[in-house]
Amino acid sequence: MSASSIVPAAIDYLLAELPTLLDLDDTQITEGWPGNAVQREAIIIGSATSDQEWKTLGALRKSEDATVTVYLTVHQPGQDATSVRQRAYELSDAVDTWLRSSTETLTLGRRCVSTLWAPVRWEPAITDQGRAGILECELRLSGAHL
Repeated sequence: MSASSIVPAAIDYLLAELPTLLDLDDTQITEGWPGNAVQREAIIIGSATSDQEWKTLGALRKSEDATVTVYLTVHQPGQDATSVRQRAYELSDAVDTWLRSSTETLTLGRRCVSTLWAPVRWEPAITDQGRAGILECELRLSGAHL
């Protein structure tokens, strides 16, 4: 891979592959917040951080570890807080299961050594239309060779 960071390729991979999951048929998938156009279920690819270091193998090779923050939002009018939370974690489980389903997805198309999907923060909410919540997750990428 010839790039200054794994982050753009990782985000592009998620945007291309997540819509193909059957469990996500009715789920909006966007890079960045869609503003007022957010649907009842959404996967929003947010910020990213990374750390790089020079490798001794090869001419001017770098290794990178990165974290992409992903928000799973659920809004269910007429439902209770438990139903909203359960659906958010179901979406998270669908992404986690997909990532672990093969070496190809686990390495984001062989772009890195490994990935780890982790839900890190649940935030319930009440809107004028009903219950909602945001599950903040992290996609941690290890060992990208640049």
